[in-house]
Amino acid sequence: MFEFYFIDEMRGEQGSSWLKFALALLPIATLVLGIFLNRWFAKADKRRKDVKSCQDLVTEIELLEDPVKKQIESADEFIEDLQKPQLVTPRFTSILSLKLDRLSLLDRFGVIDHLERQLKSRREAINKANELFIGCDVVTIRYHQLQEIANEYASNTTPFEDWRREANAQLRMLVSLMVDIERSGAAINDDPLIGPALRITEGSTSAEGDVFDLFEQVHKPLMELYAKNRLDPRVQDLADLNAKAIHSIMALQRERFYAIAKMENIKKKLGERFNTLLGQARAIDI
Repeated sequence: MFEFYFIDEMRGEQGSSWLKFALALLPIATLVLGIFLNRWFAKADKRRKDVKSCQDLVTEIELLEDPVKKQIESADEFIEDLQKPQLVTPRFTSILSLKLDRLSLLDRFGVIDHLERQLKSRREAINKANELFIGCDVVTIRYHQLQEIANEYASNTTPFEDWRREANAQLRMLVSLMVDIERSGAAINDDPLIGPALRITEGSTSAEGDVFDLFEQVHKPLMELYAKNRLDPRVQDLADLNAKAIHSIMALQRERFYAIAKMENIKKKLGERFNTLLGQARAIDI
């Protein structure tokens, strides 16, 4: 009996010790579990946000397909207008959605982290992310370049203003010479220089006259007339004004050719770069 009681008493004390030990460890275990769960949830939330950042980037790139197409069509309209034989104000529309400042809000490191999990390489992930973001930057740069070409052409009115000033000065001089002939009592039509010159310039005072049409209809015939009457002392000043007007028209034509070449070049680069960017974006396994 004594021995049995001793053993039972010993077992009771041992069970109580383990219970106390377990109760003492419970707060620590709860804390460790809480830390583990917080880290797990934080990592899962980070993964979710990274995936969303990458999805948002790819979606933004895919949504550019139609705006890029419209911007290229607008550039084609600009070129088409400049290729017309008449001087017209070219059409051009800036597609604002190609201004990709909004991409600065995306988590670039999140995109890299997601790509790293997909590619199993930090270096490859960084290179891939750079391709996408730099490609978007290039699209924005091309958008601004197209806009600058159109604005520069529209604002550069110097050659046209020069031509108008020189053409008007020539007309005033012809009128002055006509008045001198009338005062002398001679017939204007009998004058071999002023008579034909006035007939040639008769249509140039119309507000509807086009500068390039007037080059063929007025300035070239005047140049031939002045060459024919080169010994006439009145020709020198008239020929100088006509030559300056022709030079201004040539400058205006060069501006058109220059604008067309630049627009063609940048339009082509925009299309090629975006096609590459779109292919890179669609190759990503979200």
